[in-house]
Amino acid sequence: MHELECDTSDNDNIAFSPDSKHIAYLNYDNHIEIVSTDDYSQENTIICPNTIQKMIWSPDSKYLMVLMASLNEISIFSISSKYRPKQVSPPSYSISGGYIETERVLWSPTGNNVLLFGINSSQLLLWNIARNTFKRLPTPKSSFKSAVFSNDGNYLAILTRGKAQDVLVILGNDFTPKKSISLSTIDATSLYWSKDNSFIAIPDCKSHYLLQVIDINTENISDYAAYEGFLGIECVGISPNSKIIALGNYDNMIRLRVSAGQGIWRNLEELIHQPTIVHPATVFQQQEGGFANMDKPYNITNIVENATGISRLAWSRDNKFIASCPEKMPNTVFVWDTETITQQVIVLNYPVEDISWSLKSNHLLIGTGTNTLSIWSPSGMSIKYIDDNFRCHAIKWGNNDNLVIIDKQSNMMLPAKFVLDSDTR
Repeated sequence: MHELECDTSDNDNIAFSPDSKHIAYLNYDNHIEIVSTDDYSQENTIICPNTIQKMIWSPDSKYLMVLMASLNEISIFSISSKYRPKQVSPPSYSISGGYIETERVLWSPTGNNVLLFGINSSQLLLWNIARNTFKRLPTPKSSFKSAVFSNDGNYLAILTRGKAQDVLVILGNDFTPKKSISLSTIDATSLYWSKDNSFIAIPDCKSHYLLQVIDINTENISDYAAYEGFLGIECVGISPNSKIIALGNYDNMIRLRVSAGQGIWRNLEELIHQPTIVHPATVFQQQEGGFANMDKPYNITNIVENATGISRLAWSRDNKFIASCPEKMPNTVFVWDTETITQQVIVLNYPVEDISWSLKSNHLLIGTGTNTLSIWSPSGMSIKYIDDNFRCHAIKWGNNDNLVIIDKQSNMMLPAKFVLDSDTR
């Protein structure tokens, strides 16, 4: 066991490098520790002069960018440099000052530029690191979900506001405007790129049900509204093959929209989360030492009466399964087979803290704030015991089989490798 003490107040305080060779994590004394994922040995320590709000790896895994909001300073450190112990580490690049506080920073896909988001979405600046120059970009409606790079890095989509309506602006990789598309959403603040970069999905605000899907090539807009009135879309999940959009709704349903080609989308299925489970569904109930396959009909008894909506939604890597967590049933995970439209229901002893699919296999890891990790696969359920004093509140993956289990109660993390043994196959 390689338990490491760290600041677990934010999951982003623990980060795999893009090449999955290192883990960087934040300590309370403004130290960033860098360890190898081979043997978890310490490779470097970066000491900053003030409180660290965010740290982000560069796309090539050679640098760490640090935001210190109290100083309004952004520093970039080379991980190949050997910094002196107990001394503030000199950055390779740094900027500070300015009249608008920076709320968020984001690397460009090439690593040559950094996006600087002003507090409360006041402005968006492009910092060219080598030239140390700045360029103003369209102001996003939100600092966190309204400006997103395409997966291939060729475009930056910004959801902004102009002439009393929402507008989607598409910038090329040279950060010049390529498209400007007027939307009919009332007050959208988030956008989602498809994995193949062919379309963008934009849900409207939580009080108005509307999904707009924009074809990047034709600029055709497909509108979808399941119903009228209060409460809209809570979460959006696009399948890895970009063929299906899953919408988690406040009426405890997931609605699936399937691509018919040429920018046309059709209804595929409605996945209803009911507390009474009937045949042919499978129910796994956690018991001492493992899980039991329960008879049907089965009634889920841990119900939060006033809760509604789908709080979590996640696709498996092969597009076949969706895992979801209804807020009304906090101890329950639903796993849906999108080919047969059948469900398997996992009833746990404690509320679900996190769900996370393996990047290489159809294994779903479930953390409930206990010293066990529940694992679902198409063949059934298993339990892994972590440590008597360690609690699993969150799970983070590297690009390989590396993962980190986070204990937010004791401010510890446990790096490990996910191994498919006889109990988890």
